[in-house]
Amino acid sequence: MELSFSRRSELALSALKALGRADGTKVGRAHLAAEIGTTPSFLAQVMPPMVQAGWVSSDRGPGGGYRLTPAAADIRV
Repeated sequence: MELSFSRRSELALSALKALGRADGTKVGRAHLAAEIGTTPSFLAQVMPPMVQAGWVSSDRGPGGGYRLTPAAADIRV
């Protein structure tokens, strides 16, 4: 049996791992996109469901970015 994920799901999991490695520090959209191998515009499509679920917080603007929320420690995949 082979388990496969959509590209969006793979990127979401990669983003969660990358944000976990950031240890609570805010990571800019361009930096996060480069780290997980996608474009900032596609990352912007991947992140909103995780923000809505409360796993990731998002700040807009020049100093903005993403970081894991404390609730992210309870995420089970």
